[in-house]
Amino acid sequence: MDGQWARKQDLPPTAPNERTLLPPPQRDPSFSLLHDVLSELQDLRAFVGDHFDAMDSRIMRLENDMNFIGRCFDPPVDP
Repeated sequence: MDGQWARKQDLPPTAPNERTLLPPPQRDPSFSLLHDVLSELQDLRAFVGDHFDAMDSRIMRLENDMNFIGRCFDPPVDP
């Protein structure tokens, strides 16, 4: 059937060992650069996220301490 159009169901079945395997595509050098940039951005996001989490924890602890101090003292009494 060389050079002729044929329907898929009309083609003869091929044995698994007769299939031609295509070589893996060549990797574009810009892909490795993109991969490196995305990895750096992910690392930066994790670093910044950790710092924001730590800062949020400190602020929350400060708020809890301030609320505790506020509860320890009686409110001022109006004369």
